[in-house]
Amino acid sequence: MSATAPSTGGVLARALRSAGVDRAFLVPGESYLPLLEGMREEGIEAVVCRNEGGASYMALADAAITGRPGVAMVTRAPGAANAMIGVSAAWQCGAPMVLMVGLVRTDERDRCSFQEFDLRGWFETTAKRVFVLDDPDRADAVLEEAMRVAAGGRPGPVVVGLPEDVLELRAASDPPSEAGTISDEPSPAVVAEVARMLEGSERPLILTGGLPWSPQASVDLARFAERHAIPVLGDFRAGDRLPPSSPANAGWIGFGAHEEAWDLLTGADALLIIGTVLGDVATRGWRLRPPIRTAVINPDPELRGHVSSPLRHLVAAAAPALRSLADTEIVAGPGWAPRMREAHRAFLASQELEAPTAGKPERPVRMAEVIGEVNARLPLDVTVAYGAGQHCLWPQRYVRKGGFPSELGLQNGSMGYSVPAAIAASLRQPGRLVVCVAGDGEFLMNGQELATAAQYGASMLLIIVDNGSYGTIREHQQRLYPGSRFAVDLENPDFAALVRAFGGEAFRIERSGEVAHAVEHAFERVRAGGIGALHVIVDEADTGA
Repeated sequence: MSATAPSTGGVLARALRSAGVDRAFLVPGESYLPLLEGMREEGIEAVVCRNEGGASYMALADAAITGRPGVAMVTRAPGAANAMIGVSAAWQCGAPMVLMVGLVRTDERDRCSFQEFDLRGWFETTAKRVFVLDDPDRADAVLEEAMRVAAGGRPGPVVVGLPEDVLELRAASDPPSEAGTISDEPSPAVVAEVARMLEGSERPLILTGGLPWSPQASVDLARFAERHAIPVLGDFRAGDRLPPSSPANAGWIGFGAHEEAWDLLTGADALLIIGTVLGDVATRGWRLRPPIRTAVINPDPELRGHVSSPLRHLVAAAAPALRSLADTEIVAGPGWAPRMREAHRAFLASQELEAPTAGKPERPVRMAEVIGEVNARLPLDVTVAYGAGQHCLWPQRYVRKGGFPSELGLQNGSMGYSVPAAIAASLRQPGRLVVCVAGDGEFLMNGQELATAAQYGASMLLIIVDNGSYGTIREHQQRLYPGSRFAVDLENPDFAALVRAFGGEAFRIERSGEVAHAVEHAFERVRAGGIGALHVIVDEADTGA
């Protein structure tokens, strides 16, 4: 092997660049320094995070926006343990991600060495594949396969283990090939056959979601649905597949959805599902049974998570299928157009904020006031990021959004996603306003990543909803054990002061008269390219429901 041959770490970096990776989210470790050096030489940006969980969440958000696997890098056992949350979320949400993990040297295996752990034992039940790169000459092949598996079929996480000594070795590697994967695009005739399943129905419906998605996929979906007067629902945390202005947009389903959306789903006599499945949340705990005339367009041949066998399953990704569906003609039923218009009106009405009762400026603030002031200042081009918890109804339902990608939320109920997702969105879409909504419990799970935001120039409007408790759990507790209140309350810091410590501009809002001033000045900071935050002290009953 020539002494001038690149190290295995350098080969991996070149392979990442060839695969289109321009950014990786990481916490550095001595176990993979040759890879970091290769990234420096290849010009791949390293976004250095403050916790591996935050790094993995950022990779997920980046994947949701770009449609390509997000890349996270962490070191041995402690780093891998922290990053597990992102792998779990990617698995359940069907998001493409590649997690690269530094490992102990090969001669230290099976000796209870410092930070040694069983990579496959930890991740094989959650990742699509787990690789350990023991042969330096296979670095290109392993990276290429990891990226392909992460994005192929039902997308998901792939984990690549990198022994420290293997990364240091010189590797024989040919220059990356320019050849790409040949897309297996469904024929227009097959797509049309699936679409004609809707003909003859009285209450047709389209349900959309899943990854990858694209703005063009939304355009194609709108063309088909609007031309044939078929209402479209977004899946849980996938309410941005059509812009709110589309007359076919009937809203979304999931926790906090308006009842008219559930009525559409339960009352449909023909259902076309594109990119997603009818899973636990969409069926309200497996209680909803889909109509017999159900067709699914989904790249997963196993259709994991779907409530029952559909009449027809076209194994295809949403975007290529929608390219054909956009020009497909079917016979629309006589009552379809008025039904679509009514569904759209109900959706728009569900987004309207209830005006707070008029009162003195000294009265306690209501979240509706804050969201109303925020919406009045939002541009059309905005991305909203949120995590999990009772506060999520505000960004899901009431914060004004546009078309895809405008909503970043996880389907698995994982807390701590909001701030990392907002950072990834700001870095990937510079100049686009990002609104991040976090609960008081959720914010402190990854709020330290505001240091990452400041370091890399990410900008966001951060709204921290502070009700002094884990609100969702408190509600469940009160339902199951009336009168009991135990282990759900929080004693919070001054979040506004904390944000200022990270270089942001922050305002604490407790009274109605403080809202307009605080929102306007927070927006001024965001428009200038920084972090503007609103720490909103709310009553625990102020949930937006």
